[in-house]
Amino acid sequence: MTPEGAALFLQASSSGVQGVAEEVGIRGGIAYLSLVGAGSGRRAVVHTPGDRWFSVQVDGGFSWDHFEEVATDDDVRHVLAECVTLATVYVTSGPGPGTVRRRVGPVLTIRTPDGEVALRRSVADEVRAALGLRRSGW
Repeated sequence: MTPEGAALFLQASSSGVQGVAEEVGIRGGIAYLSLVGAGSGRRAVVHTPGDRWFSVQVDGGFSWDHFEEVATDDDVRHVLAECVTLATVYVTSGPGPGTVRRRVGPVLTIRTPDGEVALRRSVADEVRAALGLRRSGW
């Protein structure tokens, strides 16, 4: 799937979520969907070039990343639908009960209709957090 096809799918999959501001676009060959909860201010961004990798990033530098070398368009649509669900649940309902500290850093859980999904923070974001620096941009 191309970035243009991914952007169209993201637009169609996210349209109509009550109380959520949406932005869909392509930047640097990467399709993205940005969601912001109107009441909560929580933000989630779905990124993909249309194949190979898919990412959901939320506040605090937490992300869920999926890598797949060979994916059909149907596979891509399935993974993107999961990403949109994850992002939507985060901005509308928030994370699960608390952030769990693990050996390799904190894990943020989000409860979706299909179960809990763990989001992790990158090592770079862990260092930034320890130094009191904020992550800028997406």
